[in-house]
Amino acid sequence: MKQGSVGGWRQVAYAGAGLMLGGLGLYLSLRDVEWNTVWETLRAVRPVWLILAVVCVVGVAWLKAMRWYSLFTPNDRHLDGWSLAAILILAQVVNIVVPLRGSGEMLRIGWVTRRYSINALQVGGTLVVEKLTDLLVLLGIALAVLPWVAQIVGRTVFIFALWLLVAGVLIMTAVVVRFRGAFADRLGRWPLAARYLDQVFGGFSALRSVNSTWELTGWTLAVWVLSFASLFGTLQAAQIAIPVEGGGVLLLLLYLSFLLPTPPGLIGLVQYVCVLVLTFFGVTRDRALGAGIVLHLVLVLPLLMLAFPAWLYVGRRMP
Repeated sequence: MKQGSVGGWRQVAYAGAGLMLGGLGLYLSLRDVEWNTVWETLRAVRPVWLILAVVCVVGVAWLKAMRWYSLFTPNDRHLDGWSLAAILILAQVVNIVVPLRGSGEMLRIGWVTRRYSINALQVGGTLVVEKLTDLLVLLGIALAVLPWVAQIVGRTVFIFALWLLVAGVLIMTAVVVRFRGAFADRLGRWPLAARYLDQVFGGFSALRSVNSTWELTGWTLAVWVLSFASLFGTLQAAQIAIPVEGGGVLLLLLYLSFLLPTPPGLIGLVQYVCVLVLTFFGVTRDRALGAGIVLHLVLVLPLLMLAFPAWLYVGRRMP
């Protein structure tokens, strides 16, 4: 009871921090705004580019599902790709609407283990590898756009965040690639702990061969390329022109902000990041807010619209 109470209070604190950050972001985004210019930006949205951005967001969800499928061992590839895609969409919607730490990931683990005879710790291991590959890409983007990000958020803040990112990548890589056998040997005197650890490492099977590692790399790069395409399409729809490095900065800060406690629906968070980055690259504050509103809708609405058919699809196949 005591542990459950502590965990509940942590979730409450996390949700409260998300609400505060969202409210602060919304306040900073809306202050001193000329709403006439914001409405003009919204009315001038180009439909073709907007549709392209929405298609890219849906494509990213599908690519993530295929990457997740590739993380399971060949013996487990009786999994249904459409079911994994539906589960992933529902998990992303839960993360957006119910911003509690790990809620979507627990949903993914729970539904996969109910639908298929796969150990929950092994499924969790696949999620660890998934997060590691995304962290590696984020690290690469951060190094590529380092001078601009350092000017926008402050050099000290950025260097600290970069070191945290590097440390996380190094630690996770060491665990996944190097120390599996070492951990198993040291835990040999505790059979139960060793068995649990081995089940988690069972989710790292995609890294055991060169071919499966390249497959994982290909899916991850495709996910991020299409993510950048959706961002580019949204900016084109809002008739916002910034250099390529500006798009990289915006993509990086958006995904880093999602690692923080997030408000329900990401309200305030997306808008503030857009205003922060776009104004740095010469876009007026009012047009940047308009672009932030469009980007927020592009990121959230397609997933919300897909949630009901995904729920029906999963429900019909859930034992």
